[in-house]
Amino acid sequence: HGYDYTVIEYMDLEPGQFIAKFNINNFKINDVSSWLLEFRVKSKITFLTTSVRSPKSPEIIFKKRYRCHHNTRPKKSSKPSEKHYDCKATLGLQIISNSSCVMGEFVNLNNDDNLSNGGQTKALILLKHIHNHSILKADVLKHRIPTDEIKQIFLNFFEEGKSPSKALFAFKSNLRNTKGNDYYVYAGDRGELPDPQWVYYLYYKTFKQHFGASYGYAMMTSLAEAVNVYNLESNTNGAAIKVLEDGNFSIAISTPLMQRISFGLEECGEMLFIDASGNIDRYGCKVFVIYTNSCAEGLPVGTIILTSESSSVITEGLQLWKNLFPIDALSKRGEKGPKIFMSDDSAAERHALNDVFPQSTLLLCIFHVLQATWRYLWNSSHGVPLCHRQVLYSKVKDMLYSKSKEQLESTFNNILHEPLIKKYLKFESYITNLYQRKEEWALCYRKGLITRGQNTNNISEAGMKIIKDVILDRTKAYSPVQLFFFIVNELDAFYEMKILDIAANRPAQYLKKKYILTDTQKKDLIFKKLDGYRNIFEVHNNSSNTQYCVDLDVGICSCPKGDTGYPCKHLIFIAKNSNFDLGICLPTSEETRKRLHIIATGCSNIKEGWYSSVKNCDSKLPNNKQDTQNLNDNNVQIALEETDVSCRSDNIHNNNLNLKSICQDVSNCNDFEATIKQFDECIDKMKRAFDSDKTYFLPAIKSFVKSMENNVKTHAGLCSAMETFGKYSGLNPKLKNSKLIGSKRIGTQPTARARRTTQIGGRNNLTAGRTPKWRRVPEHGYTNKLSSSRLPQKKHKSFDPTQLPANIIKTPHSLTRCVEINKALGSTHSSK
Repeated sequence: HGYDYTVIEYMDLEPGQFIAKFNINNFKINDVSSWLLEFRVKSKITFLTTSVRSPKSPEIIFKKRYRCHHNTRPKKSSKPSEKHYDCKATLGLQIISNSSCVMGEFVNLNNDDNLSNGGQTKALILLKHIHNHSILKADVLKHRIPTDEIKQIFLNFFEEGKSPSKALFAFKSNLRNTKGNDYYVYAGDRGELPDPQWVYYLYYKTFKQHFGASYGYAMMTSLAEAVNVYNLESNTNGAAIKVLEDGNFSIAISTPLMQRISFGLEECGEMLFIDASGNIDRYGCKVFVIYTNSCAEGLPVGTIILTSESSSVITEGLQLWKNLFPIDALSKRGEKGPKIFMSDDSAAERHALNDVFPQSTLLLCIFHVLQATWRYLWNSSHGVPLCHRQVLYSKVKDMLYSKSKEQLESTFNNILHEPLIKKYLKFESYITNLYQRKEEWALCYRKGLITRGQNTNNISEAGMKIIKDVILDRTKAYSPVQLFFFIVNELDAFYEMKILDIAANRPAQYLKKKYILTDTQKKDLIFKKLDGYRNIFEVHNNSSNTQYCVDLDVGICSCPKGDTGYPCKHLIFIAKNSNFDLGICLPTSEETRKRLHIIATGCSNIKEGWYSSVKNCDSKLPNNKQDTQNLNDNNVQIALEETDVSCRSDNIHNNNLNLKSICQDVSNCNDFEATIKQFDECIDKMKRAFDSDKTYFLPAIKSFVKSMENNVKTHAGLCSAMETFGKYSGLNPKLKNSKLIGSKRIGTQPTARARRTTQIGGRNNLTAGRTPKWRRVPEHGYTNKLSSSRLPQKKHKSFDPTQLPANIIKTPHSLTRCVEINKALGSTHSSK
């Protein structure tokens, strides 16, 4: 900005000190803030407001007095601040007007938007540059206030999801790469490089503006407003909140995506998985996420945020969620709920499920049953010595995997009569109580139930890992309000993209390898369709001489593996040969892929043939030789006549297009001339700014010229540089929704950290993608028996590029490993 200065008085004092009185012509009240900011940047001196005085003369419309910020005016009873030097430097600013329209008015900067300035105004400034300290030294500059430009950069960092420490590190790294050897000058200047205290203050202030308070009545008000605003913006009844009499609250969430999933997938009516996790926000809320099985594995159909895991609070949350989804949801079961609920062994959770969905069958995750047994045996208060823990654990395992109800009863009776069991009465009582709930966990009681082979709560466990690692980045949410927005925005977006990947036939690599038959498995299978039935087949295996019945509509097979709906080889073989899509297998038909697209986006406007198979094209590629041979003279004459008519029609159309293009060219020329004129004005404005302070702008001009010569060498490069001029600040573009992240970390189980030591170690999340196949085993691995009690040794990859990679032995799951080597699991179970 070019200002017109007139010096009225100037007096030199001691070296480096002076008093000056000068005018700034054509200076308005709106220019005060920008002038002070420019003065602060160039002089490295910060002036703070001392007083706003009422003008005595009617010609003075604004009057303010400023002091150096190294004069903090401390109270006599308190210790002065570190930056207090009792500096006497001051700056007085008055704006004088001869216009009658503002004469006699007193104006405050806070209300300058409502001021209508008229006539010529000028500023009268009295600068007393009598600082009692040096200006350009690190110990002085470390107290400067960061500029608004620096503040905006950090706000952009926060919106990208960076914590204060990560944002400060990113800013430092960018500043160091930009300034090079002069970095030390900026590192000592707080105005150019803020300190952590300022960054954290800005961070929490920003959080409070976005999400309100993090506790108390103000937080509850913000939470209720967030739910109401979300319902209005989404134009659905997708969230509900209820505050209980004891101060606890329940929030139920059923986003439009979750409602489409519960309405569009039949698997929702068969079986749902529920799991809870806490310690993911600072308020200590518990988050219950309800998942369904699908071709994309686990998909959420509801989320509940609670402040307590008591049965009454969970019941209220489930009832709120039940009231949100449509009547035809869950495969038209609606308020009845799904046929089966799979959960952990939480008494409060299961009592609440039984109260809200009494018609649903509640099953226990078998992994958690075995895990609880192993923890029980390692509890010193139960008196089981180290040498007998593995034996007693195997007894429970034998009961769980019994082939029939009779075998389960026989195994249980045999266990009770063993002398070892009689020796430990507490364990005898434990296993007796466990047997009384055999319908919930014994696999022999699940025959006939459509579980699709899911006997564990792995789908919920994987979903919770996505929330903590991907959505929250292992960082606690600032408040329940922010946690709510994470679920309705970030979690929804994650699963929308995942479903669209499945619809586009671009699933994750681990999904591609599921439910695939080898040629050896297929060669001995033959099938035939039963007469009088639509999709019921009879399949025969020649090698094993077995015969089973397959119902594609229900998705079950009479074989031992497929009687619960698990995609056995008979189901997959017949479905593939019949072009039939199974619910939990990757889709192949256009109809199924369109349905997934509509579930993901809620929009049925899809390009024609976008999801059709490559092999089912309506139009065939022409055979040039054959088409040429089939043409006769008549065909050639007809083709010429049609071409002549087509050409005449095209000429008329082209004339119209040419006329339009000529008009468009004239309009573009006028726009170009006007734009070039504005561009020249911008260049002149820049040159005037350069001339006003040549020393200040010279490094920037040199950098601009060097970048123009080295980087901008094509028209496309020049166009890109001009498009981004004044916009790029070294940051990524803003996200669609602000993703402010807190600084508190979400904990992990000690067993989880132990499994990660081979890759990254510590308690940070693994951001390198899904666990490699060579580190995974099917299910949880507790049906696998190791040949010895020693752990398999990991084979390290060779550095020799000519050597073939060796087969790496799979590492068993931690529970199997702990049982084999007779060691305890993690000491805590509060985090997953």
